[in-house]
Amino acid sequence: MFALVAVAIAGALQRGVPTYDTYPPRSLEPVSDPRQWEVVDVQAWVESIGFHEYRNAFESAKIDGTRLLALNADKLSSELMLSASEHIALIAMEIAELRERRGLMSTSELKAHHAMHPPPSGWDVGAVAAWLEDAGLEAFAPAFEAAEVDGATLLRLSPRDLETLVSGTSNTMEQNEAAAELLDALIRHLRWRGSGTQELQKQEL
Repeated sequence: MFALVAVAIAGALQRGVPTYDTYPPRSLEPVSDPRQWEVVDVQAWVESIGFHEYRNAFESAKIDGTRLLALNADKLSSELMLSASEHIALIAMEIAELRERRGLMSTSELKAHHAMHPPPSGWDVGAVAAWLEDAGLEAFAPAFEAAEVDGATLLRLSPRDLETLVSGTSNTMEQNEAAAELLDALIRHLRWRGSGTQELQKQEL
């Protein structure tokens, strides 16, 4: 999963997309009930997850909130004619997380989702190393392991902390800077996911 997130973030950093204060621009997600979203709201959500280039595809297919929540990987391919498999998988994952955050999953669906995507705050050092490998950043795993970075620590790392952690590799300065930038974006994604899960847990109490 995190490899897909890394691909999307790295691609956005390289291609011409609108300039945002943070990427992806999660603040663009409409606050209203997704089941009531109109097509324009869905377009805003698509941009909020980092896929500005697909706004027109969702508009052409007339995807409103109800249809969005019912989309899976097969439908993204057949109904929206999306062809990039990594983008399809990531959008399908984002739809599942949208349903989770907004309380639109059944109890069984929610348990299955949490089992597949455990919260990063509970990761041990080995899980953080596995996350780095999954994101294609395995070259930096030894530095994170040496610093005993577990999930809770990972979520607290600042951009400067990341620059220090990646500087000990044999990569060029430019490669380390790019890696630190990608890691910062990935960690912001983890924090955002974690905040949504915590809010759901509060609502369930």
